[in-house]
Amino acid sequence: MQYNRYGPVKLNWSPWKSLPLMIAAGAGTGLVVIGVALGL
Repeated sequence: MQYNRYGPVKLNWSPWKSLPLMIAAGAGTGLVVIGVALGL
């Protein structure tokens, strides 16, 4: 295990592997926010 400022990470961890997940999560959150705003 290796530690950085974000906490423990695996040695083979790559930001490019998690980038699509982060983008998908951000888009999903944005859609929810927009949906709630339109609902109100």
